[in-house]
Amino acid sequence: MQQRLLGYIYRRVANRDQAMEILQQTNLTLCRKADDFKLGTNFAAWSFTVAHYQILSYRTSLSRDRLVFTDEVMMFIDDRENESGMREEVLSHLRCCLKAMSSDNQILIKLRYAGAYFPWNK
Repeated sequence: MQQRLLGYIYRRVANRDQAMEILQQTNLTLCRKADDFKLGTNFAAWSFTVAHYQILSYRTSLSRDRLVFTDEVMMFIDDRENESGMREEVLSHLRCCLKAMSSDNQILIKLRYAGAYFPWNK
């Protein structure tokens, strides 16, 4: 029965982790409401109905669970993007300067910084 119930849920959410979460919630609800089940009626239909409502509940909780950044966080992200852009500009200038040097001076610079990472020397 668990496989059928999982298949029912999975076809509606198309995400295995979400389907497993909903199945767990459905099982908990079935246990809590076991006294509501009437003997002689269709257990599968009852469990699928419970799963249906758990799917709806899960989707509602997802729509409320939005990640919203504060203004401070957005400013921090913007600052990091600007710094990254400025760094790339500086590296570009360093590459141009290195190319403009004589080969002897390029060798001196490379020997001085041997073993160091040359981000401007791509």
